[in-house]
Amino acid sequence: MRGTLALSQFWPDGTSDADTASVIVDVHEDSFRFRPHDGVPFAATEFYKGAKVRGRLTKPPVSDKNKLTIRLQGIDAPELHYRPAPLTTKEKSDASEAKKQAFKNVNHSYRQHLGATAAKKLHDFVRRAGSDTINCRVFTHVDKPNEVFDTYARFVGDIEITVDGRDVNINQWLVE
Repeated sequence: MRGTLALSQFWPDGTSDADTASVIVDVHEDSFRFRPHDGVPFAATEFYKGAKVRGRLTKPPVSDKNKLTIRLQGIDAPELHYRPAPLTTKEKSDASEAKKQAFKNVNHSYRQHLGATAAKKLHDFVRRAGSDTINCRVFTHVDKPNEVFDTYARFVGDIEITVDGRDVNINQWLVE
């Protein structure tokens, strides 16, 4: 699919980690294309129309503002906003009020080591594309269109942009 990537979402202007991005999709009948295997042409698919991704969240893959969240395939960057796992029901029932309060005192967002560095490097690289809004292509390799989303309803794939006159895969750039 093709869409636009806003530079403002990346650190330090925004809160996007270096492994997640939002793409605005111009939703029309040819927005998403699929082919079952190499050697056949891509064909438009409307798998997303009326669809809901069920996982930790249940929501449509494309938001009402035509936004699609992309989880960069193969990338696991340090988090800008890491939060400890909540207490389980059993842990809550077994804990004293003092222990519950102690947990509440430390249960806030943390930044993993180098989280801001990784996100800022991505911001600076994407800025080289020359605009605050960059055209991009998002793609992935799956057997069926409904395999493209993770449990958080994010499209797992690669993002390609044009930088200095050449097409660059952001995922590969991050690994390098």
